Amino acid sequence: DPALVGTSLHMAAAVLDETAVRACLAADPAQVDVPGGRRSWMPLLYLCASRIRRHDAATRLTMARHLVEHGAPATGREPGFGSTHGTMLSPHHELFAVEAAAGGSASPELVAFLLDAGAALEDTTVALLQAVRGGNLAVLDLLLERLPAALRWQVGWALRAAIATDRLDMAHGVEVRLPFLD
Repeated sequence: DPALVGTSLHMAAAVLDETAVRACLAADPAQVDVPGGRRSWMPLLYLCASRIRRHDAATRLTMARHLVEHGAPATGREPGFGSTHGTMLSPHHELFAVEAAAGGSASPELVAFLLDAGAALEDTTVALLQAVRGGNLAVLDLLLERLPAALRWQVGWALRAAIATDRLDMAHGVEVRLPFLD
C-alpha cells in the first residue's frame, strides 16, 4: 500500500523511498531511533536489510547518512542490544545494521559508512556470514580487513556458509585474506 510508505519511517526506509524518509523525519524526528514495523527494528536496520533496489547503493548510502545525521545509532539497534550466536541460523534474526548491510544490501559503501560512523564489529556475531550470504566479495574483503583478531572465529561460519551455498569464490576470498588459516 503506497499510502503506508508516507506515514511510516520504517516502511519508507525498507522500500528505499528517500522522499518519504525525509518527510517522515520532518514530521516526527523522534522516529529515527524508535523500533517499529513488523520486526520491531529501527529504520536504519530496515534500510540496511532490505533487498529492494539492492543495487541502488547511492540512494541507500544517502538515506543511511540522513538517518545517522538525524540521530539514528550506527548500530541500527537500541542501546544495550546484544546479538547471540543463534543469529547465524536465520538471516532475519538479531542483526546489527552492519551485518544487515553486509547481507541484505551487500553494499561495501554502506558497510564502510556504518563502521566509520561507529558501528563496531566487536559487537557482531555474523558479519562475515552475512557477507557470504550477500554474495559481494568487496563487502567480505572490507570486513576481513577490519576484522578484530578476537572475531576470527567468525571465519569458520563464513567458510561453512560459502561451501553450503556453493560460493567457493567467497571461501577463496576468506582464504586469501587470512593467511593464518594455513
